[in-house]
Amino acid sequence: MPARVEAAPAASAAEARAAAAAVDRMDGAPLRVAEARALRELLFGDAKRGFNDAWKRQGFCHVGKGDAGAGLLGYGLVQHNGGPCGVLASVQALVLRELLFAGRDGAAGREWRDPPAAALADALADALADMAWRCGDGRTCTMVAAGARVHVQTTSMFRADGVTERLELYELASRAEARAWCRKHRDALAAPHGYGVVLVLCAAIFSKGLDNVKADMDEGLSLIDAHGYVQQVS
Repeated sequence: MPARVEAAPAASAAEARAAAAAVDRMDGAPLRVAEARALRELLFGDAKRGFNDAWKRQGFCHVGKGDAGAGLLGYGLVQHNGGPCGVLASVQALVLRELLFAGRDGAAGREWRDPPAAALADALADALADMAWRCGDGRTCTMVAAGARVHVQTTSMFRADGVTERLELYELASRAEARAWCRKHRDALAAPHGYGVVLVLCAAIFSKGLDNVKADMDEGLSLIDAHGYVQQVS
């Protein structure tokens, strides 16, 4: 028989409140120079290469009520340009899992195709959290935000791209904390032309560990090719 597809169990109300309080007290750790270079080399094969506009202007936004397909594809993520489709497709699958199997009000039956805005926002936040949590093997995970300050300066070995040098890392100790973090930051993650896809990709990498991702990759290839497309799935 095929494996049963289920959404991750929801935290109790008390656990959710405690997790939200813990997240509110957290400060992100600035990305260090060595981490920035290692991340770039893993992604692009060269620390001087960075994310292009197709990545830097792609958030996790859904089909709007007035858009073509609204009513039938309200759950659908919108891709603006070619490149980050691998990340978007993975998150889309997890959003659908949340809508279909997490028992959200108004999302059951036919309504999963065009769920209420609140149910869709929660499904996205929980899907992103569960992706990172699974990458951390269910023990811990790292979420990533773009801060206002530059933490890594441009040098002969590293070139700024507008986002990598501003990354800040948040270590989460439970799935409930990961979900609370994503709900707190979901407006930034879902901004149509924001950094959402970049931040979630980096969260998956840091949650799994750069060395572990590299060990899973084909030798001699980077995660993203010269044209900005994902060429490996770890």
